[in-house]
Amino acid sequence: MSSSIIGGNRGGHTRVIAAEGVAPSGVIAVDKPEGPTSHDIVRHARRALDTRRVGHCGTLDPLASGLLLVCVGRLTRLSEWLTGADKQYTATFRLGAVSDTADAQGQIRTVHAGAPSLQQVENAVANWSGVIEQVPPSHSAIKVDGVRSYERARRDEVVELPARTVTVSRFDVEHYDYPQVRVVVDCTKGTYIRALARDLGETLGCGGYVEALRRTRIGSVDLTAAIALDEIKECVSEYPEKLWIDPLTALRDQMPAVGVDIEGARNFTRGRVVDARDVQTESLSAELPHTSHLSGPPQSSGSTSAAIQSVEVAVCLGNALLGVGQMEDDGLRPTRVLTEPTP
Repeated sequence: MSSSIIGGNRGGHTRVIAAEGVAPSGVIAVDKPEGPTSHDIVRHARRALDTRRVGHCGTLDPLASGLLLVCVGRLTRLSEWLTGADKQYTATFRLGAVSDTADAQGQIRTVHAGAPSLQQVENAVANWSGVIEQVPPSHSAIKVDGVRSYERARRDEVVELPARTVTVSRFDVEHYDYPQVRVVVDCTKGTYIRALARDLGETLGCGGYVEALRRTRIGSVDLTAAIALDEIKECVSEYPEKLWIDPLTALRDQMPAVGVDIEGARNFTRGRVVDARDVQTESLSAELPHTSHLSGPPQSSGSTSAAIQSVEVAVCLGNALLGVGQMEDDGLRPTRVLTEPTP
């Protein structure tokens, strides 16, 4: 079967789309509503696009709404990088009660304690900012001896999950009117907002859980790029240019971008090492930030080019994303090729 092609334009960048009769391939930013699971969104996309090769990048609980990146076709190979991107959330925590799931869908128990002051809330928030050790909620998808933690918790088993190191680079109180606290959180992969609410409540001595949660950003992609769930099918048939986002934008915070010429593209897409002298940046759009300025092999130890050793990069022919590679001192080695071989 023929591969998907590069075409269309959003903000000056190309996007991966599909020609008639060609398997679709690309990245869709979906504004997930409250209620459905992340896999429900995947099933919806599979039906709308008539393809099985669909996956999401970072689970959102049914209670949560907001940005969910859905990869289609060959671009499912980007999932591991997109899933690893930093994320931003807005959330409403409810103090004065605890939940066995740390959110509004669990069993709620009132905690009789005085209302903390705004200063006390902000001081407690500071305790859970920066690099922290976070214990995931017992109702989570983490496996314990091969069984999902939430399955054990639902059977009233005692679940003790080990703490994980995560980074909360932003944890701001946007509004406080007891018992509700509205916050904005920027964090690394694996951070549980439910755990932040739980731990904040424990620090304050009054309990706390997530009442509402919305993801607003994944890496460099925010909600302005997202379409509503019920728009997917309409976009497929009527407005395909609205469906797909630029995959380079999705990767922007994960790695620098480098360019190759046509011969380099032929080698890269066939799994062959591209000579460092054929790696360039001149053909890349000036709009792409974080572009790695590489041109040729290292000249000597300690030179500027020495910094390129073993750097993961997005590889482009013009503005077309070919895949992900590893830039080393002797050349560019393909890691993940996303297109058919360049003719």
